Amino acid sequence: MDIDLSETEKVYTVDGIHQGLRADGRSLMDFRPVIVEFDVLPNTHGSARVRVGGTDLLAAVKLSMRQVKDTTDFSNRVDFYVTCSAVASPNFAGKQGDECAHRVASMLRKAYRNDLIIPELNKLKLSNDRYFQTKVDILILKYDGNALDAASMAAKAALSDMKFVVPTMIARDGGKTVPQLPDKARSQVQGLDVATAPVIVTLNTVGDSIFVDADLHEEQCVGSVVHVGIIPQEDQPDKMETDDDEDCYITLLKNTRPQTFHQEKFNDLLGAGVEAAKELNRAIMQRIEEHRREPVKKSMMHPRLETFMR
Repeated sequence: MDIDLSETEKVYTVDGIHQGLRADGRSLMDFRPVIVEFDVLPNTHGSARVRVGGTDLLAAVKLSMRQVKDTTDFSNRVDFYVTCSAVASPNFAGKQGDECAHRVASMLRKAYRNDLIIPELNKLKLSNDRYFQTKVDILILKYDGNALDAASMAAKAALSDMKFVVPTMIARDGGKTVPQLPDKARSQVQGLDVATAPVIVTLNTVGDSIFVDADLHEEQCVGSVVHVGIIPQEDQPDKMETDDDEDCYITLLKNTRPQTFHQEKFNDLLGAGVEAAKELNRAIMQRIEEHRREPVKKSMMHPRLETFMR
């Protein structure tokens, strides 16, 4: 996302990064304040709002019943749709908003394209011919840099907030089935364990300096950008191995700038990204657990069930 920075502003930003200082007082591996809210939208199966500094996003989960020939070997992936509000940034008035949205959605799909991602999605395979398709819609309300990291947090938070009822499937002729809500459906509302939903961290470099969570001004000064998405090893049912970090499973590794790295520098970059992603995941999971321990108002569950019934 391009903005007009004078050469003096760029020199000031770059020199500060080389010295380990940033304009807002953060160190190179510090995120801006992150605020996560849950259950913020009606008529959804789950929703969340995430603010990372000045970047503000809404995420909503919707389940849609689909019919296929056979769900036995069917991988029920989470699909993502991202939209940039025209007022999120002055530069979103043209096609740059669409380009940003496409880039974020594509990275999220790649990070979630793995059978180890949220195994409980198998609960949404209802019968041999029907399943619930999971869609996550993300709206970027305000853009101040680092939209992908914020979107991965918002997706994980919204999926953790998801509530649904698995219907009873009634057999019909020809191997077809039709859904029917079970008796006492309100007592059978379920959710998902999102411990295996990935968290993405974007690593930026200026010379030999590596830093995370670039704001809008810093994004104009970076030399390379590498996205790292991980699931911590402690959240995995089986031991996974990577080249350098055997305590996590990497679901996304993408260099989005045409720049090559020496092996030693790449190892340092990857190690820094994995550690930052693990710390961010711990913070998000802690916030999710805090939300789950909060008392649930009975009146809040009615719109969820009505949404499911529609």
